Amino acid sequence: GCSCCRRAEYLDADRGRCDAPEHGADAAGVTPKERWEAEHWFDAHVSVFAIVMPGRDDRLHGMVSRLSELNIAFNVSPGIDVTSAGSYHALRESGAVPSHFDLAEAQRISRTKMPWWGGIRGTIGCATAHRLAMATAIDNAERTKKPLVLNFEDDAVLAHDFKVKLYRLVRNEIPCDWEVLSLRTRCPHGRCVGDHLLQVSPIRDLPDNTCRHGSNMGTLGMMYQADALPRIRALLKHHQWYSWAPLCLDIDVALTYIADKVPYYAVPNSLEPGFIWDDDTASARCAVNRLGDANF
Repeated sequence: GCSCCRRAEYLDADRGRCDAPEHGADAAGVTPKERWEAEHWFDAHVSVFAIVMPGRDDRLHGMVSRLSELNIAFNVSPGIDVTSAGSYHALRESGAVPSHFDLAEAQRISRTKMPWWGGIRGTIGCATAHRLAMATAIDNAERTKKPLVLNFEDDAVLAHDFKVKLYRLVRNEIPCDWEVLSLRTRCPHGRCVGDHLLQVSPIRDLPDNTCRHGSNMGTLGMMYQADALPRIRALLKHHQWYSWAPLCLDIDVALTYIADKVPYYAVPNSLEPGFIWDDDTASARCAVNRLGDANF
């Protein structure tokens, strides 16, 4: 399938420091004062967005239910439906798909090199949805002045002590240079920097024409420094939309590929329960890809 992990997890000599399952346990020793501080910090500093596919009221209602239990207010950033006639043309016209991207070439290479995908329309929809969410977050940050942006995909489930865990991670653990944080990554590759965290790096010996695909997968919950988002989005516009390398369209692959240009950190998915996990529903991106690209 399009989301499976085919290779072992690669961590450096500090392996075990940041991928030990017990490091994802419920936050211990939380005082009422710390819980209040975490709530206040989160509400004052973090703007939250949920990328929800149009027509998926079940997904929207699930997000409303889960986030309201944690007193997390959020804005909806629409997912992109590329199954309807003319949808891709509209994305091109709006600039959501960069003008340099050659769809026909990307489709040809995808059919040749990745026939198991079925097509790339779902992947393009996912890529443009994240791109739109970033643009919305940039505009929002100019108004709210909140320094952090947190984007969830609509199948994200949050730990009951999510705010405290995130508060501790940002306050005590993540290096000050960070610009991107993935709250759950599969097949982690990088350098452990704490009990819950690694600094992402690509696997250098993998081919460039795959954007070194094979590690640090998933974008279930992504946090960004708001003032870094314009630069990150510009880098992705250049490096994500390679017509000759459609694997780069996956935003997790593209972010790992540019990790030498962007300080990118991630929480390994081996932590249990960790910060977030998915609700076990089928991937909309993969389902749309399996429709193929006829009449796209």
